[in-house]
Amino acid sequence: MNRPFQPRPKSKQRGLSLVELMIALVLGLVLSAGVFQVFTNSSQTYQLSDSLSNMQENVRFAVGRLQYETRMAGYKGCLIGQPFNNLDTGGTGYDASIYGGQPVAGWEAAGTDLEDEYTNDDFASAANLTQASAGALLPAALNGSVLPGSDVIVVNNASVANVTLTGNPGANANTIVTAGNTGIPAGKIIMAVTSDCSGGDIFQKTNAANSVSLTKGSGQDPGNQTPVNNGFNATYDDQATIYEFTSTAFFIGTGVSGDPSLFMRRLDAGDPFGNVELVEGVENMQVLYGVTNPGGETVVNYVSADTVADWADVASVRIALLLRSDDGVQDGGREAGEAPVARVYNLLGTQITTEADDRARMVGNLTVGIRNRLE
Repeated sequence: MNRPFQPRPKSKQRGLSLVELMIALVLGLVLSAGVFQVFTNSSQTYQLSDSLSNMQENVRFAVGRLQYETRMAGYKGCLIGQPFNNLDTGGTGYDASIYGGQPVAGWEAAGTDLEDEYTNDDFASAANLTQASAGALLPAALNGSVLPGSDVIVVNNASVANVTLTGNPGANANTIVTAGNTGIPAGKIIMAVTSDCSGGDIFQKTNAANSVSLTKGSGQDPGNQTPVNNGFNATYDDQATIYEFTSTAFFIGTGVSGDPSLFMRRLDAGDPFGNVELVEGVENMQVLYGVTNPGGETVVNYVSADTVADWADVASVRIALLLRSDDGVQDGGREAGEAPVARVYNLLGTQITTEADDRARMVGNLTVGIRNRLE
């Protein structure tokens, strides 16, 4: 008689052997290391790409702003020749680099001339800057703000004022009458141009912003020539054009984050803003000036500021900027234990050696013809 089928009882699970456990741990570690490496590489690539993208955006903005400003240097509307200078050249606030009639002026950082080598690692001390025009000093408003190793450029021009003239020429030879409050505060530098473009005056407005006129008086700095009742050099009717004179310096200073940045500052009298940070992470700026033969319009050579013989001969400008990333994003390219290295960048013929760090860097260049100098 056949016995019924009896299934064998299942054996109980007794766990993994030591060999199996070690193999599982090794496989897990290998997989974890691979995932960690992929994550690390992806993170480093993202940080580098993000930094490069930010620097490219900053380069475009900085280059675009400098390009526009320098192209419009020396703008004075339709005026033929230079406006008559009513400003007091002996006033404490008078600076020929600002009010002398040239479109641009510049200061060269010590040790950064053509073919010089400069180590750009001092972002704390004051700069040593010189200029060609009889050794003119850096404008007082910039003292203590400019970092060493970077040049300074000043752009002088004018912008149309939002005023309407009426009742001109008036009885007072020191006043141009407006249709309402000018909104222009006392102390601003004004340029007036006649309706036929044959004459103009530059002077300091001395009456209040709520006045219905532009008055050339006294009591401001640098002030107007004395006696102030000499009147304007030209006669203005209601079709004349009024401009606000502006003088803007661009330089490298210390930003709010502690990093070097591109700054601008208005140097003309009456500026209420002070230093304005434009682009963070700009650690060096080099400037060359295209000079013509006296009285000519064709640029024959590019020179640094300390070798410009006459600023009236400058017809174009070259500017190079060196930007850096916020953080060290290139450490992934070094071997373990390897120290970061300094790098050398050519900025318009000046060899700039950076700090030894892992920051990414980028150079921006522009060459601009001064439109109002070439016309």
